[in-house]
Amino acid sequence: MPIPRKEKLWVGAGSFAAVYLFFLEYLWPLKRVHLFSDIEGYHWPLLSYAYQSMREGRFPQWDAGIYCGISFIGNPQAALFYPPNWLLFALTWPRQAISYVTLQFVDVMHFWIAMLLVYFWQRNRGSRVLTALVCALCFSFSGYAMGDIQHLGATNSFTWFPLALWGIEEASRAGHVRPLWKLLLGSALSFLAGYPPEWAVLAACAMAFALCLDGRRWLVPYTLAGLVASLALCAVQILPTLEASRLKVSARYFGDPLPWVLFSNLFLPNRFDQSRAVPMGLGEEQYLYIGAPGLFALVWLLATRKWKVAVPGAAIAALSLWMMRNPFGWTSALLDVLPRFNEIVRNWNFLAGLALASALLTAAAIEDMLDRPARAFGTQVIPVLCGVWCGWLWYVWIPGGRDFGAGWLSALEASVSLLIFFALLRAAPSGKPVVQAALVLLVFTEFKVYGTNRRFSASQDDIDRFFAADARTGGPGMLGVDDAVYRQFRDNRHYRIALLESLVHDDMRHYLLATPQGLDPLLPAQYRREVERFTPFHSDREFWPDPFHDASLRRLGIRYILLAQSNPLYSKLRSDPRYRLMEPSTSFFHAFEYRQASAIVEIPAGTARPLRWTPEHRIVEVDSPGGVLLLKENYAPGWHAEIDGRDAPIERDGLAFQRLLIPAGRHVVSFRYSSPALPWGAGLTVLAGIFLWSVRKHNYPVPAPRSTGQLEVQ
Repeated sequence: MPIPRKEKLWVGAGSFAAVYLFFLEYLWPLKRVHLFSDIEGYHWPLLSYAYQSMREGRFPQWDAGIYCGISFIGNPQAALFYPPNWLLFALTWPRQAISYVTLQFVDVMHFWIAMLLVYFWQRNRGSRVLTALVCALCFSFSGYAMGDIQHLGATNSFTWFPLALWGIEEASRAGHVRPLWKLLLGSALSFLAGYPPEWAVLAACAMAFALCLDGRRWLVPYTLAGLVASLALCAVQILPTLEASRLKVSARYFGDPLPWVLFSNLFLPNRFDQSRAVPMGLGEEQYLYIGAPGLFALVWLLATRKWKVAVPGAAIAALSLWMMRNPFGWTSALLDVLPRFNEIVRNWNFLAGLALASALLTAAAIEDMLDRPARAFGTQVIPVLCGVWCGWLWYVWIPGGRDFGAGWLSALEASVSLLIFFALLRAAPSGKPVVQAALVLLVFTEFKVYGTNRRFSASQDDIDRFFAADARTGGPGMLGVDDAVYRQFRDNRHYRIALLESLVHDDMRHYLLATPQGLDPLLPAQYRREVERFTPFHSDREFWPDPFHDASLRRLGIRYILLAQSNPLYSKLRSDPRYRLMEPSTSFFHAFEYRQASAIVEIPAGTARPLRWTPEHRIVEVDSPGGVLLLKENYAPGWHAEIDGRDAPIERDGLAFQRLLIPAGRHVVSFRYSSPALPWGAGLTVLAGIFLWSVRKHNYPVPAPRSTGQLEVQ
């Protein structure tokens, strides 16, 4: 149904204000808390690396910062081709670095986009304004979205689920495939957002949804074709990713069934005390609350037995539970047979399917309730009771939420919210604005007080202020390291830094410095084998370099050792004649220079002087009697070498690195990296974009009767 322009305007402005208020303590002007974990330690450095590379006038294809080099363009979590990240770069462009509050703002705007998509989808299918508003709040601020908010790629990918399902349902109603452009676009944006396992959830949910609609005989194959076509739209990212994934250590992420106790968090807002006074707990303590609307939907649909309207949501919920529980091990056995599927499909991420199912069931239940005549009793009193209850929730939340009921006692609070929600909804058909406003306020308040500024979603302080003098926010230095020492690091980027502290290895991306360590899923298998010749890995992705093993230090191009005075190795390094303490040494972290270091580009007999040094392009002037020139960078497709402007073949050196045979004399040697898959992927993306435009502009009728696309209430 067409939506009036005035409604679009007030919904757009109102939802923006609601989202900003929801996250006010994270954003300007308060900035009292910040998102932490993956978004701070992994996604921020990735985006910072991309932004700084572009500021230097180059397109980032190679990540020289970790693991002696890995593909950057092949890292899907870098999300280089995700349009909202281009907005992030545009908002930052006048400055030298991406501020953390700007990153959080762009992340928060995804909640606004999700609200708009759900609202307009629901209105398009004929739902009332109140239903659309409540469902938009339930999906955008769901327990899953807030519980996983620290994982930027997952939450951004989750944003686009409604757009994809909207297109499927609209195609079912219209009887032709033209509306499936929404599926193609939503699916592509979900994939490009930077977390393919979340896209896998969307693909499974889309197929289950299509199976439940009228016209399924033609809709299901067209939905599958749309998902495949959307991957062609993402080819610019997918092909470099496939190229890079061939080198990575294989892993199996679709694992053991999720514990049943985890699902109790869907119904209890504080099953495990989530106040910030309590340390982070195990995975089963994940916040997942579906809110009073979700609880009402389950009770109402079971009580009224409106099975038909519940089928799409119930099908998505059943599929998600099957994937998370993996009964009989059938799913994992199938995924083990398919190449790389047990890395892409992860049972944990199907919690997103439950959040989506909850929103669909909520819409069905509310519409059924609103179809019934209103009860005039309590229309004056219930909004007042709602205001008092919401005021109490805010009163407890403001000092930190420590007084919320924990464990099974939180069921009492959820029950009060459920009863008030039911009473307000029962009176809503009366049309009184105060009743409907109170209902929306209750839903907003519940998700706000249980979902923000909690131990899973907030850490104290303003990150930009804390790192004001650090290069990651545009400052001149590196926090915890003396400025003079940091300048030496920057002046000698053709050497690597070993980190012997609990520093985040991926933070080196902020500074465009290099370390042989890392914490990234794209760890190359060849590199791991190379390192394990000298030292073991202490986790699936991490190792500590041995500062007293000369062969490993030279092999990995390490010149600097960074650690704190409290480290047990500090005194040994201080007394070792192979090391020099770099001065000044007044900062928290001290740096030692390894006197016998060899550079990343080395020729054993002769000299190799860097002339240009960027991750994708290294130029060195070599003066030698001839021999082997080593590039201690991971051997990968896409590396090309030239000697005095003429192509030269690169050979593998050892297990992981590269080498050239150099003739005697003085020569200029160039190493350049360019992903071979990128131009092919870009070409496929352009062709897929043309196809999407044709679908958007033309009707392609199908041999099926026109259907309603909505399941009628019986």
